Amino acid sequence: LSYKQYYDTVLEKNILSENGIIIADNTAFDCVIPFINIPVPMPDGVKPLDAPYAEGQQGPEFGLGVHTFNEYIRKDARCEAVMLPISTGITLIRRINSANNN
Repeated sequence: LSYKQYYDTVLEKNILSENGIIIADNTAFDCVIPFINIPVPMPDGVKPLDAPYAEGQQGPEFGLGVHTFNEYIRKDARCEAVMLPISTGITLIRRINSANNN
């Protein structure tokens, strides 16, 4: 299953409590950087989120999958999300309660 499938299942089956948070790990590997197209000032020799990965295990397909998930939750009106640039990226997602917009 993909992150998107887990995310949709949790929301559609109403598994997430009212104050619950979904935590998605590994959402900012350096293989995702080419997809976000945002210039990031970095010292010479350092990559954004300088997290190495094994070439055969997490290549372009993995990066595209993570990018697709990130864009999906970013555009989803049911929730709001924030990505923390810690290690390989952690995204915190919470449901927006339309009855109580706090």
